[in-house]
Amino acid sequence: MDQTEKFLHFFATINTLNRQINRFKSFYMEKKGLKGADLSVLLALNKAENGYRFDECCQIVRMDKALISRSLKHLKEQDLLVIEGETTYKVRFKLSTKGKQLTSYLEQEASTIFEKAHLAIDEEEWAVFYVFCSTLSQEIATQMKEKIETSKA
Repeated sequence: MDQTEKFLHFFATINTLNRQINRFKSFYMEKKGLKGADLSVLLALNKAENGYRFDECCQIVRMDKALISRSLKHLKEQDLLVIEGETTYKVRFKLSTKGKQLTSYLEQEASTIFEKAHLAIDEEEWAVFYVFCSTLSQEIATQMKEKIETSKA
């Protein structure tokens, strides 16, 4: 397999996985009047008993900050969030009772689908996959940072 074929195979594989994740998000979220990006924010907030500040949410969800901001605003408009705190930097986002109920349902649905898919692959392979993805992501980020810095010089 030459370099171009490797790139094409890699991109096609990642895109296919991403398409399936987006299908899941669309199917469940659109039924509730929500957007796909809202799912990650809901799941993250469900693990935070005391809620998260915006920067903490960004760190956990790892999506574009503007997308997270729009998602938080949208979830608040849907009465799925409670905002606590008085100053912009100390505001904490927590799930409302309605948000907790919805997120519990979504977690159950995701668990059913992903656990069945997870069983098709051996645990050791999953461990290797997660290490591989993390390492690859970090390496690409490092290489891109260097390229960007070099191009600015």
